[in-house]
Amino acid sequence: MEIREYLAQSMDLREEVEHALALGQDGKARRLAHTFASGCLPSLGRKHPELRAWFGILMRLGLAGLPALAPNQIWLWPELAEVGGARQGKTSGPDARGRQPDPSASFITQDPKMHTVLQRIRQLAPTELPVLLEGESGTGKEVLAQAVHRLSRRDGQASVAINCGAMPPQLQESELFGHARGAYTGATMEKQGLFEAAHEGTLFLDEVGEMDARAQVKLLRVLETGELRRLGEVRTRQVNVRIVAATNADLDRATDEGRFRPDLLFRLGAIRLYLTPLRERISDVLPLADYFAHQALGLAPGFSPAASASLVRHSWPGNVRELKYTILRAVAIWKLHRTPSIETDMLFPQGLRSHRESGYRVPRQPEPARPRQGSPSREDGGVPV
Repeated sequence: MEIREYLAQSMDLREEVEHALALGQDGKARRLAHTFASGCLPSLGRKHPELRAWFGILMRLGLAGLPALAPNQIWLWPELAEVGGARQGKTSGPDARGRQPDPSASFITQDPKMHTVLQRIRQLAPTELPVLLEGESGTGKEVLAQAVHRLSRRDGQASVAINCGAMPPQLQESELFGHARGAYTGATMEKQGLFEAAHEGTLFLDEVGEMDARAQVKLLRVLETGELRRLGEVRTRQVNVRIVAATNADLDRATDEGRFRPDLLFRLGAIRLYLTPLRERISDVLPLADYFAHQALGLAPGFSPAASASLVRHSWPGNVRELKYTILRAVAIWKLHRTPSIETDMLFPQGLRSHRESGYRVPRQPEPARPRQGSPSREDGGVPV
């Protein structure tokens, strides 16, 4: 079969996949995508423009880990990543119809719960409702916060991020809302707060559970009225900001213990989404490991069967962040030896093995408490029905 015949077949398959996705027939779409990977993809060649059209589809289906999708065509991974752009952290422009690319497509997962979270983000990001992302550290909350901004009507406006846990409590109010000259000792000039800097855009409040009680009161006021006062001023200023917050803490328990305002939780949790830890979506481990290895090395050698098994057995208390730096360390060690594949002792050097292999289990962080009656629910995305 000549290249033009493979190209025609690829375009026909892509049209069928897009139609199946539009009808919600993900199973059929996956089967068609596998047909493309095993039949057409090897014949398209490096950097073929048709790969660009398939890139977003494979990401949506959680099949972009080409070593798992088409093991014999591992050389195509970096080429597909390059034409896709988003996998390398690049920002691609609108397509021929003027549509912006879907940034949530770069979130690599095959887990049904995570696919539900991504679907809700695509559905609800265009609204003006606040979003609360909950989950353990390293699960990808900041990536999805950026996706909310990019998929909203505020894309193109400012996107400002702040880690509330990194600010001393006495400075949180000044950083968020600004201050007047002389408002406190050392305030030698007036300062614009992050709310004003994010005007017409999105403000991402990471680790919002660490916010000081006084800052919580002012945040609630901004959410309710769109008004704020700089510290030391009497003048009221209007701001128009969409809030996306994230936390690895149990905010329901924090409200019971008086550390977090329940009325603020209701406002922040209008859309409330929970990100599953990596140990509960083991099917994502190898595709993510492949991606990080190829991102660091280009044509990576792949993992030995023993190394792959070790990756799957590991409990990953640090989630995707821990996996990323484990792979980067393994790649650095592999460069010194250039073995046919990445081995287990490169992943866990100096006798360190996965917690499950050694018999030690990292204590599991308690699941966030179930929302009390009347509070926003994670299962329905936090949207009142």
